[in-house]
Amino acid sequence: MKSDFSRNTFNPLNHFSRVLQQQGRVTLDADGNEQVSILLHYLQTLAKDLIGPHAAPRDNAGFLLSDDGNGGINISPGRYYVDGILIENNELCSYQQQPDFMPNDEDDPVAHEKAAPGIEPVWLYLDVWERHITQLENDAIREKALNGIDTCHRSKVVWQLKAKRLSNANGTPDQLAQRAALMAQKAELEKQLKDLGAAIPADAPQSFVARNLRAVADTAALANVADSSGISVSIPRATPSPGFSTIPGITPAPSRVPTPTATPTNTPAPTATPTATPTVTPEPTQDPKAKKIAEIMAMLEAIKQELAALDAALPSVCELGMQSLYPISAAKMAARINPGKQESGPCIIAPAAQYRGAENHLYRVEIHRGGVAGEATFKWSRENGSVATQWLGTEGNGIVVASARGFAAGDWVELTHDANDLNGRSGVLAKLAKVEAGLLTVDPDNIKTDAKDAKVGELLAWNAQLGHAKVRRWDQSENDVQKLSNGAVPIVEALENKTAWIDLEDGVQVQFNAGGYYQVGDYWLVAARVGSSEIDNWP
Repeated sequence: MKSDFSRNTFNPLNHFSRVLQQQGRVTLDADGNEQVSILLHYLQTLAKDLIGPHAAPRDNAGFLLSDDGNGGINISPGRYYVDGILIENNELCSYQQQPDFMPNDEDDPVAHEKAAPGIEPVWLYLDVWERHITQLENDAIREKALNGIDTCHRSKVVWQLKAKRLSNANGTPDQLAQRAALMAQKAELEKQLKDLGAAIPADAPQSFVARNLRAVADTAALANVADSSGISVSIPRATPSPGFSTIPGITPAPSRVPTPTATPTNTPAPTATPTATPTVTPEPTQDPKAKKIAEIMAMLEAIKQELAALDAALPSVCELGMQSLYPISAAKMAARINPGKQESGPCIIAPAAQYRGAENHLYRVEIHRGGVAGEATFKWSRENGSVATQWLGTEGNGIVVASARGFAAGDWVELTHDANDLNGRSGVLAKLAKVEAGLLTVDPDNIKTDAKDAKVGELLAWNAQLGHAKVRRWDQSENDVQKLSNGAVPIVEALENKTAWIDLEDGVQVQFNAGGYYQVGDYWLVAARVGSSEIDNWP
């Protein structure tokens, strides 16, 4: 959360039950925020213990998925609980028109499946997370009586129904080879049926939802896998209809079992007359064509059973789906005050001062480009990324903003908006060349993005459809020691026998442990204090 906090003190491992204020002491933002976090943690844990990892209320169950009649998906209104977190959908909406998610048709599996159904299953899952809301996202937060100042920010629970195509869902190479052989046999047999003039067994329905979405008796059945990030909804592989069309021209063969004739109990059995010659009635012969069709149908049924057995041996779609998501990042960062930079003098607060900043700061170190070391980069802010302003438009290389306060020439800024925030993407980094009232002019040679073939005009383009466009200041800079990669700091990891401390400023250093995978938006907070000349409560 990018707010002007003094620090963030809540830690569930402390098992604190409440915050106790004392008389005559200064009340800090961190104390009130910790009290709220303690209570929220208690309520969500209680809900998870009582309700379970996921469930819906009986009378207002929400998030039932249904066919919209055009091959798309509708999401029903109502409530649902995920890991104790309440989520609500106020009204019926489609997959493409979710309140806090903007699927991109170019790379979205649901759009592709609707246009051209594929053989690989599409997995739907519900992503639930907490979003920080400031006056930039919701202007009603401002206190108009105080000249529009933002006294407090808000936290919002966001839910997003997402889709992922599971390319590995059809099995191992051996299973794939076996399936391919069976499908080839099936195709050959169906061709023979067609040549014989017989009907081929009906295919599965073609509608995306009808083919893929498992019917459920109640909303609770939607979720069959839960983890810390949300619930998972399975869209299984399509199951062919078991019915077969009637084959014309085939008459059922007469029964070969003679009908028994009742014999009176007291009547002796008739004696055969030697001169009588028994008459032998020839058994009716089956049409060779009908016999061939019946044999093919039997073989097709056997292939169907083998394919079903192959499907049964595969992991569940939800298991594969959970494995396909990015795991919780195991990347770790250490922070310290540079032990080699101790200064003394009449203007220094403490003779042994190591943190040499003039103010208390809450440093935010945030991943800008994801990946492993050598690919990933980070940006940092001494004020927790809280210096931001509304982006109102573009004039050439100038960015029109609501306020230029807090910005200066030489600063790196990030241009971003709701679509980036809600999709977990970083914005465009640009270096300011000049700052005027309401106008931030960027250096056209220092507009950086990881997107290929991007043009300056496109990167600075603004339109009203962006949704809460904003400009945020970051404090990294390039010097003789530290070079930047597209405006951000490259991540270099420490080795077993070699440290890799990276200087931020005023003696504050960070270091990344080896073997991490870094995801966009992951961050660490480092509170540096002037009075103690140290960083606060760093493990």
